[in-house]
Formats: sequence, C-alpha cells, structure tokens
Amino acid sequence: MSKRKFSLIISILFMMVLISSMSCKKEAPEPLPPADLVLLDGDIYTVDEDNPRARDLVITGNTITAVSNVDGEAEKYIGENTRVIDLKGAFVTPGMIDGHVHYGRAGALLNDANLMMVSDEEGLKKEISRVAELLDEDEWITEGLWGAYEQWAAGDTGETTTRRRKAWRPTRYMIDDLTPNNPVFICRFDYKEYMANLAALKAAGMDDSVYNGMVIGSDA
Repeated sequence: MSKRKFSLIISILFMMVLISSMSCKKEAPEPLPPADLVLLDGDIYTVDEDNPRARDLVITGNTITAVSNVDGEAEKYIGENTRVIDLKGAFVTPGMIDGHVHYGRAGALLNDANLMMVSDEEGLKKEISRVAELLDEDEWITEGLWGAYEQWAAGDTGETTTRRRKAWRPTRYMIDDLTPNNPVFICRFDYKEYMANLAALKAAGMDDSVYNGMVIGSDA
C-alpha cells in the first residue's frame, strides 16, 4: 500500500471517529429558572408518605418547585434574586395561615349547620334539610350563627350598604316538619337569640308552656 493511500485511510477513519463522537455527545441541559426562595439544611416534613422527610426545599412563586435530600441539588435553582435561608437543622412543616379564625367555631360550622349566609326562610330550610339528611335519629343540630352577613355582603366595607331596620327572626315552624327526629337548637351570629324546634323543646321538657325569655312566633 502506498504512503498516500495509507494517509487517506487514516484521515477517513479519523473523520468517522470524530463524527461518531460528536453524534453521541449529549446536549447540555438548559439552565433551570431561578427560584424565589430556597431553604437549605432543614428537617422538612413533606406530608408525603413515600418521602416524608427532606433537607432542602425550593419555592417559585406560590409553587414548591423541588424537594431534595441530595447535597447541592437545590443550589441549581439559586439565582441573583433568590432568597436563600440556611435552616441549620430547623424543623419545617406545612401550615395554615389565616387572618382571623376561631378554630372551634369554624370546625363546628363544618360539622354542623352553617347559617352564616342565611337570613330568610328558604335558606334556613335548605341548610337544615341538608344537615338532617346526614344525621341519625335523635342527633342534634346546633350552632348555625344565622344572619352574620344579613346586613353586609361578604367583603363589604359598609360605605354603600343600607342596614335593615329589623333583623330577620326564624321560628321553629319553618323547620319542624323537616326535623321531627332531630332536636335543633341554633343561634344568631351574636349569640343573643336562640331557636329551638319542637323536638328540642320536648327533649328539654319545655314543650308544654311558655317560659321566661321564650318567644312564640306569630305563625304559631
């Protein structure tokens, strides 16, 4: 084989190896968008049964972008404007933040009658019927807090709202036929008035007379 042919073969083989290596080369991954907040080196409770604990947490906007136990993993999300907090082993857990909640009362409204938006007979019947269908015989329906938003729409500042001159007052005759087997003892939002249905009055032994402080509706 001549020296010229040998050089040509070597050149072709070199080009083939070069092209092959270029085709196998992986493209560099695109850089990750920087996060708004990165928490490092913490004891983070994730509420994920498969991965209940983590060390690092990445947050972008209102979204958890990444949760990691791998050293350096979260640092990929750190940019110029990222807030980085070294927790130094501090515990982190998901929480509920609210400006104003009475937890006991809020829980009662979830598990019982919720009449806060109710200020008429139709709304009262609808909510009491809903709750009564969920209960067993002789179970009580309580709380309610009717009329809480009777004079104010949700979020209203009161600047353009005209107050009612007389607050709405429910009577047991609106719901007695809906709750023959469930005592009902519900209250107004300010706890200044309570309403009992016939089943509740019977349970208290007060269905045979009008007692001090008791008012009988005009529809009696």
